Amino acid sequence: MAENVVIDSGSAAEGQYEAKYCSPLSNPELDKMIFRGEAHKPEQLLPNLQSPAFVQIELDQTDLKNIDLPILLTSTNKLCIDGMQLKKQLLNELTLKFLHVDFETSIEKASIQGKVNYVCKPEHILINLELFRISFSQSHLFNQQRDYIRQWLINVPNTIVTLLEKKLEQIPSYIKSDLLKTIKNAFQIAFQLFGTSFGQAFQEQVLNDKILAVLQYHEKHKHLVNTTSEKYNSLKRLFTRQVEPEIDYVPYLKLTFTPDIIQPFLNRFKSNRPNLFDKIKCLPVYLIPKWSRTVSLETEEAKLDFRYSFSAYETEIAQRRSKVEQVLNNVARGLYYKYLNKNLIVDQQYLPSYFIKTSVL
Repeated sequence: MAENVVIDSGSAAEGQYEAKYCSPLSNPELDKMIFRGEAHKPEQLLPNLQSPAFVQIELDQTDLKNIDLPILLTSTNKLCIDGMQLKKQLLNELTLKFLHVDFETSIEKASIQGKVNYVCKPEHILINLELFRISFSQSHLFNQQRDYIRQWLINVPNTIVTLLEKKLEQIPSYIKSDLLKTIKNAFQIAFQLFGTSFGQAFQEQVLNDKILAVLQYHEKHKHLVNTTSEKYNSLKRLFTRQVEPEIDYVPYLKLTFTPDIIQPFLNRFKSNRPNLFDKIKCLPVYLIPKWSRTVSLETEEAKLDFRYSFSAYETEIAQRRSKVEQVLNNVARGLYYKYLNKNLIVDQQYLPSYFIKTSVL
């Protein structure tokens, strides 16, 4: 199997993540897609006549890169890729890699859903720091670039503050000076603590002074915080351990050809938005394992269903929206999270956020 490639997807990749703050029930969530193989031939895709968005994927036994993918024999004697087993394999890999996350999946879901199971418990932090220190100190990068990395940890906070100065031009000078110092102190604290994870010592008194300065800034300016905003309260729930951050991992197979299902969409863009068409015409289509609901959940065939994913197109289009389009899309998402998220049930499940995304795309 080819080396895993991880792609950001969903609202974070599209620049619409803040819409989640409109709901008091929405947990912090990131979406990741992980490469598991490729399909090179259109004839490998066995169409689902009842639901055109779904296919089964016949294994190309001449493709050595994909030969270790899990397979099942269908009722028509074809060797097809087992989507459920593909998810289980990835779940096992993730469980070994991320000890502080609880993972689960099912045939009905396209993703492996992970919930952080500690949210900064000291004992887990120390365990993970030690594991990171060991793996990083043994890496070729660390041994070859030790001095460069240490200098990088010193320089980055200064660079960040320099970049922020231009962004903060509209802030009153009496606040701006304190704010820049505090941001620099905060980054220096974070990077000094990060440095300790691979053996770099720090001056305890200097670190204590910086932490105290950050806390004093908070006391001085906390009255300026809008404590009634949805974003503030969502962040408060996170930092006070009232929610568990979630990460969804979706295994995907990349198509190296353009399937027929997306041609009408491309034709519309070619006619109506030719400039954007030139940007998206060569983007890939993915296949992700998800039950089509056209076969019984109890059958082996249910494990073989894959759904088309156009996330590469969705992300590219979202990132090229005009300012007005971005605002309108964010309003639509915000309304979804505020009024519909986990309130409206369609086909025995909550209305998914991608329904809103594709409706206004």
